[in-house]
Amino acid sequence: MNPTLTISKKNAVALFLIVLLGLVFGCVFSGAVGTIIQSWDKEEYSYAFLVAPIALLLILHRLAKTPTEPQPSWLGAGMVGAGLVVHLFGHLSGITVFPQYGFILAFWGLFYALLGRKVFASLLGELAYLFFAIPLPTTLYISLSAKLQLLSSMLGTDMLQLLGFAVYREGNVIDMGLYKLQVVEACSGLRYIFPLLGFSYLVAYFYKDAFWKRVVVFISALPLAVFLNIARITFIGITVNYWGVGAAEGLLHEFEGWVVFGVCIMLLFAEVYVLRFVGKTKGELDLSALAVPLGPYFSKPVKIGGVFAVILCVFGLVGLGQASGYLAPKAEVIPARQSFVAFPSEIGGWRATFESLKEQEIQLLRLSDYLNASFAKDDGQAVHLFVAYYNSQRNKNDLHSPEMCLPGSGWQARSTKTHRMKLTPDGRGVDVVRTVVEKGSTRQIVYYWFEQAGHSDASRLGIKGRTIVNSLSTGRTDSALLRLGTVLSPQETEAEADNRIQSFFAEAFPQLQPFIPDFTLD
Repeated sequence: MNPTLTISKKNAVALFLIVLLGLVFGCVFSGAVGTIIQSWDKEEYSYAFLVAPIALLLILHRLAKTPTEPQPSWLGAGMVGAGLVVHLFGHLSGITVFPQYGFILAFWGLFYALLGRKVFASLLGELAYLFFAIPLPTTLYISLSAKLQLLSSMLGTDMLQLLGFAVYREGNVIDMGLYKLQVVEACSGLRYIFPLLGFSYLVAYFYKDAFWKRVVVFISALPLAVFLNIARITFIGITVNYWGVGAAEGLLHEFEGWVVFGVCIMLLFAEVYVLRFVGKTKGELDLSALAVPLGPYFSKPVKIGGVFAVILCVFGLVGLGQASGYLAPKAEVIPARQSFVAFPSEIGGWRATFESLKEQEIQLLRLSDYLNASFAKDDGQAVHLFVAYYNSQRNKNDLHSPEMCLPGSGWQARSTKTHRMKLTPDGRGVDVVRTVVEKGSTRQIVYYWFEQAGHSDASRLGIKGRTIVNSLSTGRTDSALLRLGTVLSPQETEAEADNRIQSFFAEAFPQLQPFIPDFTLD
C-alpha cells in the first residue's frame, strides 16, 4: 500500500494564505526587484545573483539547527510598514533607490512580524547578507568610484616611480612618455571590492572563532582589493612600457583582472589560516551550513492571526493601488527649452569657442544636453562655461559634481567655500561653490552650482532633495549643473578674477534662460 500525504483543512488554509502573502508582496515590490536584478548586469554586481539562494540556504540551516516557536510581533509589523513607506516615497517620486531599500526593510520586517523577535535576532547575520545584492545609490557609487580612481592612479604612479620608471601623473592619467594610461571607472577597483566583500562576509560567517577575528576577515577585504588593484595598475604600466598599449587592452587585460581576484581569495584564506594561531582560540571553517537542511524549521506552525491579517490587508491595498494607477508616480513633466546647439557664439564682447565632449564622457555623465565653451575678449580675458543639463533625473540619471571631476583632471583644490555671486545692484544672484584649484604652476578660480525647476543650490544633496520634492508635487526632475572657470594670470589678484567671472555671467545669464527652464536669480 502506497503511503499518502494528508493535509488538514486548517493547514491548507494557512498554506494558501502564506502563499497569497508572498504573491502580493512580490507584486508590490516587483518594480524594485526588477531594478535590482537589472543592476546585476554591471560587472561590479555580477556576483549578486548568487546572494538570494545562498541567503535562503543559510536561513533554512539556521532555523533547522534550533527549531523555535514563531511568536508574531506588532513591532515587526511596524518595520514592514516603515519599509512600505520608504517604498511608496520612492515609487511616487520615481527615484528608484528608495523602493530598493524599502523592499529589503519590509522583507526583514516580515521575518520579525511573523516569526518574532527571538527568531529574527537569530537570523540577523543571514538577513544582513542580502544587502550585498542591493546596488549602491548612484550618487554614492559615483563619489566612491571617483575617489578610488584617483587613489589607484596616485599610488600606481608612486609604485612605478619606485621601480625606476619615468612617469608622472595628471589626475587619473599616468603619463609614461610614449603612452598614457587612463584609470577609468572600470579600473577603480569596485569590480573587485564588491564581490570580495560579499565573499569575505561568507568566509567570516563560516569561520567559527572569536568575533574580532571574524570582523578582521570581513573588513580586510577592502584594503586587500584596493592594494591588489593598485598592483594590477602597476603591472599594466610595466607591460605597456615593454610591449605597448595593447598590453592594457583586450584578453590580457581581462585575464589580469581574474588573476587579481583569484589572488585576493587566496590571501583571504591565508589570513584565516594565520588568525588560527592568534589569541587563545583556534577556530575552523565550518562549511556544514552549505548542506541542504531538513526540517522541521519551527517547533510549531507559523501563527495566522491578527499580525498576519493586517500585513496581508495592507499589502493587498497597496498592491491594488499600484495596479489601478491610484498609487502611481506623478506623470513626469519635461519642460520645453532650446537646445544648446542654438546658443549664441558671441555675448557682448565675449566670443565663444565651442568644444565637444568625448563619447565616453557623455556616456558617463548620462546628460541630455550640454554646453562646453570658452568665451574670450580681445584683451585676452577668458572665462570657461560648462552646463550639463538633464531633462530627467529618474532612471538613475544623476548630477555629477566638479568636486569629483576636477581632481580626476589633475586639479588640486587649495580653498573651497560657499560664495554669493551678485549679478544685480540690489544683490540678486546665486549661491555657488567657489574653489581655487591648481595644476602645476597654473591656478584658476571655479564657480559651480545646481539648478532645478527655478531653484538654485550650491549643494548637490540640497538640489537632490529639491528634485524629490518637485517630482512628488509637480512631476519635474529636470536639473542642471553650471560651472564657470577662469585662469589666474601671475600678476592678477583673486578679486580681479572673481570680477571677471561675475561680469561675464551677468551678461550670459539672460542668454541662458531659454536653455535652462525657469532659470531665475534669488
